[in-house]
Order: sequence, then C-alpha cells, then structure tokens
Amino acid sequence: GEYFEFGQSQKIALAGEYQGDALIMEESVNGTNVSGAWNGTLNGNTYSGNWYAEDESSSTPFVLTVSEAAR
Repeated sequence: GEYFEFGQSQKIALAGEYQGDALIMEESVNGTNVSGAWNGTLNGNTYSGNWYAEDESSSTPFVLTVSEAAR
C-alpha cells in the first residue's frame, strides 16, 4: 500500500506481513530503500504501535483506525 503526509505530495510505499495480531511494515520514500518501519498490533479495527526511522534514531507512537474506503 501507500500513504502520504499532509502538506507533502510524495506518496510513501508500504509493504509488510502479519502473524497473529502482530503487524510489521516497512516503508520506502524512494520506492527502493527502506526509510522506516511500523511495528504494532492489530486489535479489531485499530492498529497501534511505534514507527521507527530506518536507522532507529527516532521513534513515534501511532494509533490508526481501519475504515471502509469511500466510494
């Protein structure tokens, strides 16, 4: 998948895997190199955990809620 940051036009690619309720995703700003990682758990429709910079110099907690796509 992909996401974007408000105020930025560039999309960031996401790829990952899950096992049980653990979900790990890697992101790439340039489509080739890993620029960060999302490590968390999926509980119902909520995915929460920590985002880490590729070099692990910084991290940020996150909480995302899954919703249906608009038609």
